[in-house]
Amino acid sequence: MNRLYIISYDLNNPSYDYTDLFRRIESLGKALHILTSVWLLKTTQDVNQISMALREQMNDNDILFVSELHESNYQGWINKTYWKWIKEK
Repeated sequence: MNRLYIISYDLNNPSYDYTDLFRRIESLGKALHILTSVWLLKTTQDVNQISMALREQMNDNDILFVSELHESNYQGWINKTYWKWIKEK
């Protein structure tokens, strides 16, 4: 069963091409890029699998945060289509 995760990062090497990182996020499940450095991800993988897969595409000085979101406990002001995406199974 898919679980919902939030992925956030600081990419600290402006000359590095992070295209492979974004492709990796999208390859892990159903992904939605909601803010400049924030994605939502629906996947069957766990937080460790996600983190390890993404770190492979990042520099040592980049920062990564991955956490599971509980679909009944969140709040914010984002695009209505994002809320719809979150609620879809």
